Amino acid sequence: MTSNDQQHAPRPANPPALALAPPTHAPARLAGAETAFIFLLFAVFAGGPPPDVNEAHYLLKARHFWQPATLPGDLFLESADVHVLFEMAIGWLTLFFPLAAVAWIGRIVTWLLLAIGWRRLSWALMPRAGAAVVFALLWLALLHRCHLAGEWVVGGVEAKSVAFSFVFLGLASLVQGRWNGAWIWFGVASAFHVLAGGWSVVAAGVVWLLSSDERPTLRSMAPSLALGGVLSLGGLLPALATDAGVSSDVSTAAHEIYTYGRLSHHLVFHRFSIVRIALFGQMLLAGVLMFGLLRGATDLPPSHKRLFRFVFGGLLLGAAGVAIDAATRTSPAWGGSLLRLYWFRLADVATPLGTALAFILLMIKLSERRKLLAAGLTVLAISLAGFEVGDDVVRRLYDGRPGADRQTLPVVAGNADATRAIYQDWLRVCRWIKQETPPDAGFLTPRLQQTFKWNANRREAICWKDVPQDSRGLVEWWRRFEEIHASQTLADGATAHSDARLRELAGEYGFQYILVDRARAVRELGFPKVYPTAQQPNGSYDVYRIDL
Repeated sequence: MTSNDQQHAPRPANPPALALAPPTHAPARLAGAETAFIFLLFAVFAGGPPPDVNEAHYLLKARHFWQPATLPGDLFLESADVHVLFEMAIGWLTLFFPLAAVAWIGRIVTWLLLAIGWRRLSWALMPRAGAAVVFALLWLALLHRCHLAGEWVVGGVEAKSVAFSFVFLGLASLVQGRWNGAWIWFGVASAFHVLAGGWSVVAAGVVWLLSSDERPTLRSMAPSLALGGVLSLGGLLPALATDAGVSSDVSTAAHEIYTYGRLSHHLVFHRFSIVRIALFGQMLLAGVLMFGLLRGATDLPPSHKRLFRFVFGGLLLGAAGVAIDAATRTSPAWGGSLLRLYWFRLADVATPLGTALAFILLMIKLSERRKLLAAGLTVLAISLAGFEVGDDVVRRLYDGRPGADRQTLPVVAGNADATRAIYQDWLRVCRWIKQETPPDAGFLTPRLQQTFKWNANRREAICWKDVPQDSRGLVEWWRRFEEIHASQTLADGATAHSDARLRELAGEYGFQYILVDRARAVRELGFPKVYPTAQQPNGSYDVYRIDL
């Protein structure tokens, strides 16, 4: 053929297929090694001392499920159980082990499940040795840095993390075209956390709708859909029961409190940080551009198309959340009822997944012609992701406090030693309370903390973190919070109230002790101070007893 003939030769109808090996089973040793590396990545990233963020919340609830006599009268612990399967699965361990040990057992199991699910998903997409580990690192870094609504997957043990391990298993089945298995795995995920699993079902439905060329019939999937639906009832029925037995006014008020009063940073788009929106937008733009380059350079196999369609489904849910927020700005009743469903959760998890996948596939394609450039870009991406993950690990190790305490306990700016001293004082006062006060004693605790029950094992009149999930409990929690922690108490703590008012609150809510953060106190309370003592000094906290 002459050079002129070559210039006018017809172009292929489709771009060349991506050079990936067919999806076969990896040797057991390779599968085990990759799973172990992913597990270690997750453990290093999230392996701080317990309790981590939410662990003091969820594990105490799980303990109460199995030991309902513990801390009688605590509003949160005695509120309705929503994550029943999670509490059943892990709460029994509290019969034999302390809470910290239960947290570690739960973390290890959860990280292992996540690693298994992730590795299977990666192998279904990219059957190459080591790709799963790189994929996990990139995804974890993007999720940590570029989330929109504060969502995370790898951390302390809670129902959401367990659910996402089954979402990954369902996704692995989905991208392999094993639709029946996907619906069942998503049903299991929904049983542990109805929204994590339920929104995955919706996104998978988007995949099915967009896969007209190779999708199975609804009739052929009916048994697995039915089984997945039955399994999901373990999470769906408790969630539906949160409004049971209350009037529409109470449920509407509860939904508004939950959405706008307590969790707007997760649920209400117009209240999101502009920094978070910008970072997520940059990640999304990068992902879209890489996907466009990838589609123009190669013929994507069905497995990749299904995964990217799933990501698109998650983004559609996020877009719906933005639209609902805009449409209900002047109708908080409607907004509270709709936005409480965490429309951005799946987008936060799936978008970094799709972006990381697009990058790796693009590098594989680029390596066919520009191997050195592809290798350099890959090393750069791994280095940046490793720095992002490692920086957070170093910060955690330098601080030394559990995640739950880092989130809420006071910090002395520029003075790490003083910050650690406050934390040690917190542990000392909680230890004293646990040893020296009656087991059924009630406490008014500082607004800025979330680990009092974890450390002191005593009930609280109110705790900002421990928000009930049922409507009746939620409305009562909000009423208490507004009455006890009025705006001035954020600055002055309990000392913002008069002694007479504190006595009234103690009589109404049944607490006999007041734990005061001395740094926020503007006065001494007119009640007997029982701590600190000459034998047990404390530079940060005082305990007063109210004799009713």
